[in-house]
Amino acid sequence: ASETGLFNQCRGNISLASQEIRNLSHRLAPVFFEESTMEEAFKKLFTTFNIEEKCEILLHFDATVTAYPISMELQLNLYRILQEQLRNIFKYARAGLIEVDVVIFKNKLKMRIADDGVGFDINTVESGIGIANMKRRTELFGGKFDIDSSPGKGCTIALDIPLPNIPLPLAAA
Repeated sequence: ASETGLFNQCRGNISLASQEIRNLSHRLAPVFFEESTMEEAFKKLFTTFNIEEKCEILLHFDATVTAYPISMELQLNLYRILQEQLRNIFKYARAGLIEVDVVIFKNKLKMRIADDGVGFDINTVESGIGIANMKRRTELFGGKFDIDSSPGKGCTIALDIPLPNIPLPLAAA
């Protein structure tokens, strides 16, 4: 009888832990995603990093992106990748300009984040957890992650994520 009680207690603890993880993950997801577009979410993210406006940030969101029904899961991962790279840029790069481009071309979502900062030697930094996380998030969606940097030459990350072939309205094509 004590084994059954122990089993039920374990099941209760697992259920409680699962519920807590679910609650935590909902709190981590940006709430404004529910009532704003991905472009608006990106712009809000820029303001949280660029409080002193020391950096010029150019965002190009192609019309193809707004016309395509991108899953909430993919949008959130793109947001997290941008968040991580902005953290890297503001922490290390001393950049004056950041350019972010998001476009859909030939059924691939392409996001590019480039800065004109101090750059770094990819061979010594690529093992960092931030870069590994961005790469992993991209690969979760079958995508390809590239990073290009060298000392004095800034940094560019680019990702290509294949999308299901959904016919778009002619105006957006």
